[in-house]
Amino acid sequence: MNWELFFYGIFSLAIAYLFYRIFVKGKDPYYEDMGGKILKISYIKSWGLVITAIITGILLIFQSISA
Repeated sequence: MNWELFFYGIFSLAIAYLFYRIFVKGKDPYYEDMGGKILKISYIKSWGLVITAIITGILLIFQSISA
């Protein structure tokens, strides 16, 4: 087991929670007109950060276990 990758994975999950608390929870979305479609831009960008950090954390933890 590679402890360095394991701790990077845990840190990445902590960053995902931090992104969620800062950018997603309790924020009102703002809307933008993009070619006739109105999108919740703030939610798309914020959830993209959170989901990317979660996936990275899980992959690093699994990689640390298999290494």
